[in-house]
Amino acid sequence: MIEKLGRKVSLTRLDSVTVNSTIEKLKQEIVDKDKVNDARIDKIKVTNTYIILKILLKTFLPVIIVA
Repeated sequence: MIEKLGRKVSLTRLDSVTVNSTIEKLKQEIVDKDKVNDARIDKIKVTNTYIILKILLKTFLPVIIVA
């Protein structure tokens, strides 16, 4: 009877540890996904800035050279 009780307590502790570990892993995955999303946003910003600069150079560089 005591062994069974002890085993139940151990299993409960293990389940608790497993649940806590899973929660931490999920939290980390959310953080990692946010980092990936931030990186994608940064890449889009850099790409858009590059395109804008390229357009500005094509538009205004001939004017600057002529002037």
